[in-house]
Amino acid sequence: MRKINLHLDKWRDALLIVATGLMSLVCMYFLAALLFGVMEIHADRDDTIPGNIPIYLMSNGIHTDIVMPMRNQIYDWNQIVNPLDTRSGQPAQYVGIGWGDKGFYLESPTWENLRASTAFKAISGIGDSALHVTFFARPPMEHTDSIKVLLTPAEYERLVASILPSFRVDAQSHAMLIPNAHYHDSDAFYEARGTYHLFNTCNTWANKRLKMSGLKAVVWTPFSGSLMNAYRH
Repeated sequence: MRKINLHLDKWRDALLIVATGLMSLVCMYFLAALLFGVMEIHADRDDTIPGNIPIYLMSNGIHTDIVMPMRNQIYDWNQIVNPLDTRSGQPAQYVGIGWGDKGFYLESPTWENLRASTAFKAISGIGDSALHVTFFARPPMEHTDSIKVLLTPAEYERLVASILPSFRVDAQSHAMLIPNAHYHDSDAFYEARGTYHLFNTCNTWANKRLKMSGLKAVVWTPFSGSLMNAYRH
């Protein structure tokens, strides 16, 4: 009996060490997100002048999307995505693009649908990625979770150039549609490049696109709130 108790004590101590280590890693992750999420890059950029191309940063509290004109002198998004891929098939003035884990996007439209296996595949980096594209018939309304930013032509050109490589394209350079995948009547999903994991989330992707374009961003964040807060003040 004494030997059994000794073995149980060893297992208990080992489990305690593992649990303590995991908790430490979780705390370090959130601490890093908090620290790097308030450290801004290009913070001295003036968001109001002299840009004349409007884009919007839109957040639902979880994902951050970048919303851009469907067509202007810099780029026509009809070259790669198509409003006819939506259920409504209506033309659009603006297009919103977000990137993320394919399984998470398609299998978990709400938190109630989220399964442990889906979450594990997403954070571990073993799943595929997808782009969620929303088409807007008119410019989005401005509010705390829909922030308008005016870009110069050079900034917008860099932004487009940073987003396009995330699309998987066919022989005609059109985005590869994921059939029958929609949240609502005016959106579509497309196959994407890149690997989603704990350190490269949908918001990390959006933040990096802004950073690559010379726009205001933060050092690193897995969360929507940190990126949006950089533009709220």
